[in-house]
Amino acid sequence: MSSEYLTTPVWDLELGYARLNHLDDDAPFYFKRFLTAFKGDYYVKDVLQKLSWHYYIHDDMKQAEYYRSLMRNRKGENSEADQLAAKDAERSQWPDKLLLKVRLLNDGGYYHEALGLLHGKRAADFPDPRLQLEFLYRVARLFNDLDREEDAMTYFRQVVAAGKNRKEHYAARAALQLGMIYEKRKDCKSAIAWFNTCLHMKDHDFKNSLDQRAKAGINRCR
Repeated sequence: MSSEYLTTPVWDLELGYARLNHLDDDAPFYFKRFLTAFKGDYYVKDVLQKLSWHYYIHDDMKQAEYYRSLMRNRKGENSEADQLAAKDAERSQWPDKLLLKVRLLNDGGYYHEALGLLHGKRAADFPDPRLQLEFLYRVARLFNDLDREEDAMTYFRQVVAAGKNRKEHYAARAALQLGMIYEKRKDCKSAIAWFNTCLHMKDHDFKNSLDQRAKAGINRCR
């Protein structure tokens, strides 16, 4: 960090993500330094969202609301991450704090820590069907990332059954993951069936991108 070197804000961006995905206290330092140095629009809304999440999970609602308001008022949605952040900001409610921590830890590769947070929890412990569905999906994804395929498949099937008629993306993504597991096992018939299950789900978040991945999976299996 001296004048002899090129200023590269993206490293602060990446380090902020890395810190946040381990729930570290110093994540805002790197995100804020990125916002100060970066003169473009890409990933700015995403960073503001991540700052709001950091303060939310650390129980500082004043700062969490402040960065969410900045995200709402910021122009420019130049990356998919920014578009997702903007969509999140439109919601009046905050995510479930426990499931958000699990999501961040999982994204960072801290699978055992994330699974530990869910130890002893059941879907019925969450107050509404949306959170119950997300709980099932988070457990399934963690088992899948830990190479516990049979456990993952059990939960992915529960996600499909519970969420196939809902607008959340979890059921379609679970069907896609089941297709990929069967594809890896060289069971192309079952893989194609699950990829088609993903394709046949209607009116859910991220439909275009998930459908593209399912179609690609079908093409690989034929």
